[in-house]
Amino acid sequence: MKQVFITLVCIILIIMQGCKKGDASTNTVAQISLLTSGTWKLTMLEFENLNGTWTTVAIPSVQANEAVSFNTDNTYTSVVGSSSAHGTWQFSPDYKQLTIVNQINNQTQTPLVSVLTSTTLQLLSYVSQTVNGISYYAERDTFGH
Repeated sequence: MKQVFITLVCIILIIMQGCKKGDASTNTVAQISLLTSGTWKLTMLEFENLNGTWTTVAIPSVQANEAVSFNTDNTYTSVVGSSSAHGTWQFSPDYKQLTIVNQINNQTQTPLVSVLTSTTLQLLSYVSQTVNGISYYAERDTFGH
């Protein structure tokens, strides 16, 4: 009887192990594959008002052709107007944030990845700033293919 009990416990543990939610390595591959799937072009620029609402603003002419490419070797290149930059990128362990280091000016950005699909990349940065005399709490940049 004791032998049967131990066998049942072992079977239950094996079944439970096989029913794990999500596979971290699959998530890793999927997120990296989506991010590195091509050149992302800025399609929308929004700012969060101090009251929590979002305001879509016209993309400034200097950013009108902004594009960034994330490569599988954890490097990136970006073009904004006539300027270009390059550096490194890395996902946070939970794949909800990027660390982007510009190798030209050594600046680091850590935006949250609020949307990442095959057609949309949305990055959210919490930075207080004033644009056209209006104070904002955060910036949300949306990119598309």
